[in-house]
Amino acid sequence: MKVYFFLLLGAGLVSSLKAQIPQQAAAPKVPPGTAWLVLPMVPAASAKAESSEKAADWGRVHALNPGQTAWKSQTSDQGFQHYLGITLSQAKALIPVLSGFFPKPSERLWLVSNQSHYGPFGSEFSNSRGDFAVPPLAGDSLCLIWESANPEPPTALLSHLWYESPTDKSGFGSSGPCNIDAECVSPNPLKDALVLMLSPSGARRCTGTLLNNTAQDGSPLVLTARHCNTTADAVFVFDYYSPSCGGPDAALLRSIQGGSRLASNPNADAELWKLDRNPLPQWKPFWAGWDRADSLPGNGYYGLHHPSGDVLKHSTAETNGLGRSTYLGAVSGTGSYVRVNSWAAGTTEPGSSGSPLIRMGTHTVVGQLRGGYAACANKLEDYYGGLFAAWNHSDTAQSLGYWLDPAQLGNAILAGGYYPRPVFNLDFELLMPEDRPYCKGQTIRAGLVRWGQNSTDSLRLELRNSKGSQSWWISESIGFSDTLWIELKDKLAGQQGSDSLELELKLPGNLTDQQPGDNRRKGRIRVQSGPVNTIVYSHAELKQSELRIQTAQGELVWKRAASDSLTNSNADTLCLGIACLNVSFPDWHDNPPGITGAEIRLTGGGPAQVWNDAQGWNDKNVCQPLPGSEQQPFVFPNPSLGVGYFYLPANYVGGSIGLFDAMGRLCGNFDAMPGSYTEIPQFSLEPGLYSLVPMQGGQGIKWLIY
Repeated sequence: MKVYFFLLLGAGLVSSLKAQIPQQAAAPKVPPGTAWLVLPMVPAASAKAESSEKAADWGRVHALNPGQTAWKSQTSDQGFQHYLGITLSQAKALIPVLSGFFPKPSERLWLVSNQSHYGPFGSEFSNSRGDFAVPPLAGDSLCLIWESANPEPPTALLSHLWYESPTDKSGFGSSGPCNIDAECVSPNPLKDALVLMLSPSGARRCTGTLLNNTAQDGSPLVLTARHCNTTADAVFVFDYYSPSCGGPDAALLRSIQGGSRLASNPNADAELWKLDRNPLPQWKPFWAGWDRADSLPGNGYYGLHHPSGDVLKHSTAETNGLGRSTYLGAVSGTGSYVRVNSWAAGTTEPGSSGSPLIRMGTHTVVGQLRGGYAACANKLEDYYGGLFAAWNHSDTAQSLGYWLDPAQLGNAILAGGYYPRPVFNLDFELLMPEDRPYCKGQTIRAGLVRWGQNSTDSLRLELRNSKGSQSWWISESIGFSDTLWIELKDKLAGQQGSDSLELELKLPGNLTDQQPGDNRRKGRIRVQSGPVNTIVYSHAELKQSELRIQTAQGELVWKRAASDSLTNSNADTLCLGIACLNVSFPDWHDNPPGITGAEIRLTGGGPAQVWNDAQGWNDKNVCQPLPGSEQQPFVFPNPSLGVGYFYLPANYVGGSIGLFDAMGRLCGNFDAMPGSYTEIPQFSLEPGLYSLVPMQGGQGIKWLIY
């Protein structure tokens, strides 16, 4: 996964680059005297009547008062640390929302959870409102650490805590199985204009589009839906799309917090926001063009959106029945909305609200999604508020045209573009293959992206792994912002198991990449000698259900996509190579399939797992050895946050397993049975290197805790 950076204040490229603060490794430790405020889970809201609008509730919110979140203080090497801790058992992720955030130039804030950390955040992150929020931090406990030369606690207050509960269905892999990754469709720069919008204090989630204006000055104007009820402290996340078709998750760290509402038009459910800061140039943001003509619909249309907060998806509209209408009305040739009668491919879901309807050919935005009843399970309609209906109004606070046509050109159509234009002559980016298990002979692709003004006639790639190194020339011109995918399967012929991999891009002659930091990448490849798991469905329609496979720590390993199955039969052939898994068919949790004799059977590295009416349709936890690991102890995951499973081979004597630190001190022990996996008790281990040693004899293994 690529490391992304937060956007900070700064008027230009140089000042923005100075302000970049990555997710740093040197975060301060949680002070030992931290008093933890323990919060309960807020009961889930009662089920609402079915709504046509597609804004999504998102997590839950605890409103806090100053008495609950008082800072404690202690001296430190840098002066003083002011800190407060908050915990919410079993929460999957947390967002602290602060008010009065006005740090002095010498002050900085760290956010440290039990699984992640962000920071430091200084005065360059403050805004005139004093609100502050970040994308979600994984974990169920969070310590806010304020470093300062002042012994007095900060005036900033923790006003809200947003959290995601174990039962919340949101984020990567949560959308319905008929949704199509944006990368599965022909390359389209508009994906760099789409924004996932998160309002943590309002627990709402929608989609927005970065729009061009007739001044073409790169103003950060985002179009969304009025009914999203976006708040000024919202987090706007760019580039949240999977790097390949059916690929892995992406980071949420290319984000901007805060914005101002410019226009809100109830006639077409349109809203325009100006972000507090501009996207960084190295994010390569795209400002989408627009079409406000009132003669719509005309040609074909498609949508880009974040259903259920998932990575970016692409939907193609049926041309039959497309036309102007009132909201939830029939096509009549008039009205403020464009009705999509049904979707030829993909759909929309809660979270898609505010996303653009885009005209094919010109790739211009004509409106934003309000709602409808379309879903994976049906072919029903959706409705988009038309730009034409929200363009002109005597009140500038309701007029999109006032803000999108500041030059007063009267354009009906404006093309999109990258602003500022590419600032580098030669700039290429190298994309590593996905870090996931591959079957022998399966496609393994790396990517080359051009971000500079010019291309070259040839590029050289060098590949290094445990078998040696090799290089080759690529003679193919790449268009600006386009990705050239390169097949590595033949270069890795005969490789099996897990192996480190390094790729490096080099330009010919004396040419120099002006952004060389992304020309060399390291990763790993896992090629399995054969399929690890096969999932067989007794009836073809069962294969249309959603399939989710997660690690013991909740990381999504596999979600159904057309590219996941290597066959077209009633089976999925999956090369997982993961030791302990949670396998789920969520469509059948509460409503088992009404098919006589329906059954799903998973076979592979361990005992067969069966879903049917007799054995139930709930999640199953499965542990299986990696190929070749059956003869030696194995721990998963490794590295770990201190939670994992220990595999003891069948040829070992069962009994006590000792856990030792790097100094050889016993930290604890537990019992394990030969030929099985045992969940390791939680010993509250500090980060470091540990050994798991069978006390009755046999080889021990190393376990890294981070």
